[in-house]
Amino acid sequence: MPICPKCGQEVNLNAKYCDNCGTKLDSEDDAESAIRKTTVKEDVGKLVNVIKDMIVAPISTIKSKESDFSPVVLAVILAILQGLMVICLANITTNTLMSFFGINWMMGYLSQSYGKIFVYVFLAVLLGMLLLALCIYLVGQYAFHGKRNELQQIGNVVIKAEVPVTIALLVSLLLMFINSTLSIAFFLIFGTLLSVMCVYEGVQKVMELSADYTAYTVAISYLIIFFIIMFFLKSLLV
Repeated sequence: MPICPKCGQEVNLNAKYCDNCGTKLDSEDDAESAIRKTTVKEDVGKLVNVIKDMIVAPISTIKSKESDFSPVVLAVILAILQGLMVICLANITTNTLMSFFGINWMMGYLSQSYGKIFVYVFLAVLLGMLLLALCIYLVGQYAFHGKRNELQQIGNVVIKAEVPVTIALLVSLLLMFINSTLSIAFFLIFGTLLSVMCVYEGVQKVMELSADYTAYTVAISYLIIFFIIMFFLKSLLV
């Protein structure tokens, strides 16, 4: 049902005036505009509810009935947030990352301009979610004979499971002012572990696999994605 553009009161589709404030609604454009505003408001509300539920109860949310939300929009929002946060982390974490992982090419990656770092992270996050969903779909169905589902269902699980990663990245950014090693450890333990647990629970529910087959499916898919993303990031520096 459309709403009045002035006071926000719901009005009938064919109403010429708002019953609450008397604003004139005598054109089709006004009605269509009100409908568009209502749709945008509802979509934003759905996204906020998904993020809130994933923060409060991630495992339960993953295992619950699928939410009616826009997965592509949520994926883009999460990729943008992670890109911005990595920019904030870039300068103060370079030496710690190199000593923590022993990856020399990480210096070349983090020494890029802020714009390039953002683009790299943004693309890596979106590519990672897409490829992870695709790998789980293929491995689960063709290697372990899981229930046939639309790829979008698995994609929804993967995208929602990225919320804990984004939250962990934000907390890691704050912890960086206390201890950089603690910050990285928190992100790896909390963010990565909770995200993998969410993917595991979601895949088991959607594909109806046994616990062992679900674990194999998720582990194999993450290994494939890890090597693809590492190759992707290294190739960008060549």
